[in-house]
Amino acid sequence: MLGTFANLPDLPRQLNHAHQLLKPGGILFFNVPVVDSWIARLYGQNYWMYAPSVSNFLSRKGCRMILDRTGFQVEKMRTDCQQPTLSKLLGHAKLQVLYPLFQQLRWLQLTLPMALPIPGVMAVWARKAKGSGIAATQ
Repeated sequence: MLGTFANLPDLPRQLNHAHQLLKPGGILFFNVPVVDSWIARLYGQNYWMYAPSVSNFLSRKGCRMILDRTGFQVEKMRTDCQQPTLSKLLGHAKLQVLYPLFQQLRWLQLTLPMALPIPGVMAVWARKAKGSGIAATQ
C-alpha cells in the first residue's frame, strides 16, 4: 500500500478489509507520513508535500494502536527509503523553474542510483496475527 495508506478515507474499515484478504501470517506493507517526526514538527501545519491532501496522519504509537486493533502485529518500522525521479526531487525542492531544462535534456524521469531516506515517512511491515479477531470499526 505504498503511497496509499495515508489517503484511505476510513482507515479502520480498510484495515479490517485488508485483514480479511490476507492469509494468517500474511504481511501488510505500507508507508505513511508520521506526525511525530522532526520534519513534521519543522513544517507544522504545512507538513511538507502532504498537507492538505493526506487523510491520515499518524504518530508511530497511533500506527501501532490501529494496526493492533485491526488484528495486525507490527514486525518492523523504519524510515522509508526511495529512489525518486529528478522531477519529484525538483518539485519537492520548489525548483519547478528547472523543469523545461531537465525535460529538454530528457532527465525528468531519471532516478537516483541509490535509495534515499525520506524524512518524516515511515515504512511499516505488519503481520496478520494468527487466529486474530477483527475489532469493530464503530
